[in-house]
Amino acid sequence: VIVGAAVILAGLLCCLPAATTRSKKKRRLLIRRGAALVLAVFALLVAYQAADSISTNLTEGSVAPAEGVIQTAFLDVGQGNCFVSILDKEAYVVDCGGTKQPGKVASDYLTSAGIDTVQFVLISHLHDDHANGLEDLCEEKEILEIIIPYTEGDAALYAEITALAAEEGATLTVLSEDAERTLGGSTLRMLTKHLDPTSDDQNENSIVGLCEYGNYRVLFTGDITAAAEKRLVSAYGNDLDCDILSVPHHGSKGSSCSLFLQAVSP
Repeated sequence: VIVGAAVILAGLLCCLPAATTRSKKKRRLLIRRGAALVLAVFALLVAYQAADSISTNLTEGSVAPAEGVIQTAFLDVGQGNCFVSILDKEAYVVDCGGTKQPGKVASDYLTSAGIDTVQFVLISHLHDDHANGLEDLCEEKEILEIIIPYTEGDAALYAEITALAAEEGATLTVLSEDAERTLGGSTLRMLTKHLDPTSDDQNENSIVGLCEYGNYRVLFTGDITAAAEKRLVSAYGNDLDCDILSVPHHGSKGSSCSLFLQAVSP
């Protein structure tokens, strides 16, 4: 590209008449215009090559991290949540709901990383904006396990997930106590001590996931409210400390209380 731009500029300069036939002022103007044209062509060529590289790389699975490197993606699914963690060609998903085809978004992302099988999907709580893309994801990828909280949520959604797990041959785990799953050398701890089965607000009963890989820690919080955050801090204290925080309840003013933020210290 640079060589081509230089050739274009040289050609323009060669086409300029000598200073004896035109004024120096007009000659300088032509040079400036020629240089501007070359820069514009150069910028277009660079942009074209970058776009072509991105498109090619995506089809070849360029989003896959290098061996031994964990990658956590916060996917744009509109109003909702969907996170994908990948390590050494294995992946898990935390929540899969939203207003922008969350199942397709997650599936496309996994495909671009060369992944066909998802080790497990954690649904933090049974609300559509965290789970309505699960069926589409199951249609495109093999899901080995689906994990949901034991507290009551949307009864219809619970029935759909139960039927979906049976249809897909996935293990359905209803979590009532802390548990963990491993992915290569990483661990996802699923925290439940803050859950309150007597609460009518299912946002409070979101399972919280803590991804750990060496010193790297990511906290997935679902839709917990300030009340649940305080119970979480009481149960786990500074063990909630993380590098990256998925802000509770999409940044709602009823969440992210100061006590919680001090404990997690992202």
